[in-house]
Amino acid sequence: MTHGMSFDTGHVPLHRIGKPEEIAALLVYLASDEAGYVTGGETAGTVT
Repeated sequence: MTHGMSFDTGHVPLHRIGKPEEIAALLVYLASDEAGYVTGGETAGTVT
């Protein structure tokens, strides 16, 4: 998916882009009842 694409990851703490399964796990958590107490915060990501 990222072949031939360039990303500046210097500002990312892990110095890499997130894997699709990592982003999916976050979305599943946020949609679950377990995230019911999550009322704010910053979660950055780009889904293309």
